[in-house]
Amino acid sequence: MVRPARETVGWLTEPRHYLSLKIPPSLPAKYLLKKKAHGLMKATPGKITTIPFLPLALCFLPIASVSTASVSTGWVSTAAAQRVRTVALSGDAAPGTNDGVNFSRFFGASPTINGAGQTIFSGLLTGTGVDNSNDRGIWRTGGGSGMELVVREGDTAPGTGGNINFIGFNSPLLNSAGQTAFEGFLVGTGVGAGNNNGIWSEGGDNGLRLVVREGSAAPGTSGNTIFAPGPSVPELFPPAFSTIVFNGAGQTAFLGQLTGTEVDFTNDRGIWSEGGGNGLALIAREGSAAPDTSDGVNFAGFGFNGLVLNDKGQTAFWGSLTGPGGSFSHNSGIWSEGGGSGLALVARSGSVAPGTGADVDFSRFGTPVLNGAGQTAFLGALLGTGVNVSNNRGIWSEGGGNGLALVAREGSAAPGTSDGVNFSNFSAPLLNSAGRTAFSGFLTGTGVDESNERGIWSE
Repeated sequence: MVRPARETVGWLTEPRHYLSLKIPPSLPAKYLLKKKAHGLMKATPGKITTIPFLPLALCFLPIASVSTASVSTGWVSTAAAQRVRTVALSGDAAPGTNDGVNFSRFFGASPTINGAGQTIFSGLLTGTGVDNSNDRGIWRTGGGSGMELVVREGDTAPGTGGNINFIGFNSPLLNSAGQTAFEGFLVGTGVGAGNNNGIWSEGGDNGLRLVVREGSAAPGTSGNTIFAPGPSVPELFPPAFSTIVFNGAGQTAFLGQLTGTEVDFTNDRGIWSEGGGNGLALIAREGSAAPDTSDGVNFAGFGFNGLVLNDKGQTAFWGSLTGPGGSFSHNSGIWSEGGGSGLALVARSGSVAPGTGADVDFSRFGTPVLNGAGQTAFLGALLGTGVNVSNNRGIWSEGGGNGLALVAREGSAAPGTSDGVNFSNFSAPLLNSAGRTAFSGFLTGTGVDESNERGIWSE
């Protein structure tokens, strides 16, 4: 009988919707799988154990026996689990630290993996010389030299110009080139509530660099306008930086919060990007004119999760509007730099939704996706003649090369199904570099029940 050497906690690097694991009958029934935030699950010998919503923080007992198990993931099945590799385990020595310093646990969001199989994660440390000033860090694997430490609490923060160190990090981002970007927090000489965090990136040729810091002047603004968190009550107001995105060219973009003598609630947020290739630049700001709208129509806000950045450095985002004609039915839209001629309107609420009829308009939008060709796709909702709860949502895309077009709509026939079977709901779409969408959907109609009501479609 194979017995575990110890209980270990680590990251599983197969990001799928679920993991099904069949434990061999020869292994004891006490082997457990621990899913982050979902307690303990018992793996019964000879039975299939399914764990939803990977990636996981996984307690694997024993690691050595996994190769004898039958493993399947949401869309891929294999006869063996050799493809699943251990990235990091609690109790293991933490690379880039002194002898006697080990991983204690892993925190933040699940680890990130790129197309080359490189992973990045945040870890908590324990051991000799470790205290709350240096017990966290960010590690990366798969760069050709095994696991490496990217940055650790207590390290000097690049670009800060003084005795200033990192004291914490938010979950890191990882691009296709294996570079990372992250939001970091600071402690040290001259650091206070108005300048204690920023964004750092490995984009470029000189290692880790400061992109922007709280308290610094905001590009594209005037007077003494600086990046700063929202007023007085941090848990109720926006942080200085949010919705940070990072592309394959090593460029960042983010939603920023402002303060200054020329700033009020009508113009205190905006979007900045490095995508133009000449450093950080303002893309759009509350209170500024919204492209392709009437005179006097300005941006009123931006979605906290509504920003995307492609590898050409082009952005797309959801925005709300204020000004003449800015009624509830006309007060939001999607804008994109994907056309190559600056920021342009893709779709606005109150405008006719392509492929639906003259009296059917967009009413609201989900977060857009943006491909390498500068084309967008998004989930949209509808209002108008003949629109009801059975057909008031759809997916639109610019991927066909002839402007915005309807891909699929609730209430329409679902390809590959029987007559009378229609779409009833959708997930947000994906869009590849060739302009083809893919999405998951729900079904309704003749013969549809819980056993066959879902599917995946693509162009």
